[in-house]
Amino acid sequence: MTHRVLLLAYMFPPVVDAGGFRPLAFARYLPGFGWDPIVLTRPDSGNLPLDPAQLETLPPSVRVERVPYGFVDAWHRHWQLPWARPVEALAGKPAGWLGEALAWRAAHRDPYKQWEISWMQQAIDMGLALIERYRPDAILASAPPFETLKAGWSLHERTGLPLVADFRDPWTYGVLWNPANPKRARTESSWEARVVEAAARIVVVTPSMQRRMAEKYPDVADRIDLVMNGYEDLRTSDASPPADRFVLSYVGSIMERRFPSVLFEALRRLRSRHPVAAADFRVRFVGPNQCAFSLEERIAGEGLSDIVEYIGPVGHNRGRDLMRASHVLLHIETTADYAVSSKLFEYFSANRPILGIVPAGSDDEWFLHRSGVGYNAGVSDPDVIAAALLERWDGWKKGLPSPTVDAAWLSQFHRREQTHKLATLLDGLGRVGSGSAVQ
Repeated sequence: MTHRVLLLAYMFPPVVDAGGFRPLAFARYLPGFGWDPIVLTRPDSGNLPLDPAQLETLPPSVRVERVPYGFVDAWHRHWQLPWARPVEALAGKPAGWLGEALAWRAAHRDPYKQWEISWMQQAIDMGLALIERYRPDAILASAPPFETLKAGWSLHERTGLPLVADFRDPWTYGVLWNPANPKRARTESSWEARVVEAAARIVVVTPSMQRRMAEKYPDVADRIDLVMNGYEDLRTSDASPPADRFVLSYVGSIMERRFPSVLFEALRRLRSRHPVAAADFRVRFVGPNQCAFSLEERIAGEGLSDIVEYIGPVGHNRGRDLMRASHVLLHIETTADYAVSSKLFEYFSANRPILGIVPAGSDDEWFLHRSGVGYNAGVSDPDVIAAALLERWDGWKKGLPSPTVDAAWLSQFHRREQTHKLATLLDGLGRVGSGSAVQ
């Protein structure tokens, strides 16, 4: 018997974003385990790159539905105030002036409110309609943004359908935790507790997240499950590194914490001390720029335009080709110690050595060492990083064989295998087959 699950995911193809790969994999593989997803996602891409080919990998039983309005449009529609027109006219202001001013003020005072109105409320409204139409057996909400979990909880409360809350990142700690004021911090903490206590299963992506959540919510510890990120092998690539230069690549979303000064200082010291080696280096950053500055200008300002280049955003398949066209892959995450990045699994499947610039003792470091192809140079000492770079160049120059990933070890992290774990959790929900309608 085939069941249906309503999958709430703000990030989903054709958008190319790391946050969309996990929901996409769930949608792709769940039908093979008896669960057909109805995906509810955003209608637009904003400024993110697109790769429509990702949607072509979905089974025909998967439905993809989109809320009516994009983030910006939904926010401004909320602040359309017909009653304000006489006031604006008296003040000599154009129509919509007051609403725009209030929208700007509200967004700057509390960005969470903007997410609740622009995404959460739409997801609740359309989610209710989809539940009425498709009669799913469960709700699966994947966050961040955490308004997705709020929407999932609200739908659970309205319909009685069991909720599976998928935490791709921590909610109330870590790099995404940035409440505007103490009141919002209390509100978000309360929301987290509400979701965790109501969810039939809570899914996390790393052992440390599982451990910390169990410590925080001991009464639900037996409902907290580990379903890690993973890799896929939908397409083979014959890309290979060049013979005449030593290529190191970072492939993924580029934020300030992943574009660190310590790496640039290490490259300058390497160039100063070992100019012959440095002449072979080419360090590539590939992915959308989410920094508040131009990467090209930053590279030039660091005095490294001869070594470092910014390729820009590319499609998923092109990104995987560029991984395979590298001698070494750079895994950079200078602040988060609780994550095993989904990018790492893609790196492993490329079967290239990985140099980590991640915190000591972090989940990322643990996983790099387990892989057999990773080494962590840390985040604080440019001399250690420079030495690690030089050592890998020296091995390349001497033609030494590179370490390779143990295929048997890696296979457990295929997205299909991790989705099978999720399907097993869905199979165990008490309301399977109920097809509840809206109450």
